[in-house]
Amino acid sequence: MQHFFFSLAMVCYVNNITTSPSPRKFCEVVPDKSSSCDNQVIIRPYESCDREECRELFAEGMWQLANPAMKMTLPGFLRYAGCLAVLVVGIAMKYSFVILPLYVVLVALFSACLYIHIYMECYKFINSCLNMDLKDIRKSYMDQKGSHMWVAELKGQVVGMVGVIHTEDHHPSVVELQRMTVSRTTRRLGIAKKLLQKSLTFSKEYGYKKIILSTTGAQTPAISLYKQAGFSIFSSIPHPASSLLRDLPYNSYELKL
Repeated sequence: MQHFFFSLAMVCYVNNITTSPSPRKFCEVVPDKSSSCDNQVIIRPYESCDREECRELFAEGMWQLANPAMKMTLPGFLRYAGCLAVLVVGIAMKYSFVILPLYVVLVALFSACLYIHIYMECYKFINSCLNMDLKDIRKSYMDQKGSHMWVAELKGQVVGMVGVIHTEDHHPSVVELQRMTVSRTTRRLGIAKKLLQKSLTFSKEYGYKKIILSTTGAQTPAISLYKQAGFSIFSSIPHPASSLLRDLPYNSYELKL
């Protein structure tokens, strides 16, 4: 069932964004030689020809959070179902035990609905980002004063990305880290750590005093990376997208530079 919903969600995603042939072979970029590492991974500034790869990479990474989010929210739902089961058993003993298998089926259906709901929330979040800052990445990050985006390139393919953004909504001395994503096929190569270090170096050199970010509790590898870098949590609330996701924390972190 999970593979069915994943396939359905990906069809919706593909139909929702406009794809175009990659212009990479016509796009010349000057790599940051100081950021080269083993495995020929290059961390370099974003170029316009990276747009489609970055959008697809971000969407892929966000879809992968559906299962971890389900694992965090399902136990709470099952606890409520278990408490209610005591009442259902009492009713079944008084009237008919046929009620018990019906209740099990009902719990299974509600679990499936929860899974669908999580996928729909992922879809809405991805769609929102693709139509906001990731719609015109150059305008949002490269042309915006105090903002920037980098990509990780391996063998001519974009396998990672991260951006820092400063808008009028931020304090003058604060910048926000966004869109940290690494391809599933190239993880454990230290790419995320290098992208994070690049964003921290830029933020310090630009004169920012603090860098902030927001993430969900389902992103455990990213949270571990941020904590290792010195980030500390300053806010934690139930996920604001839906009351059904109240067991999924939405955390905000900060690092003084």
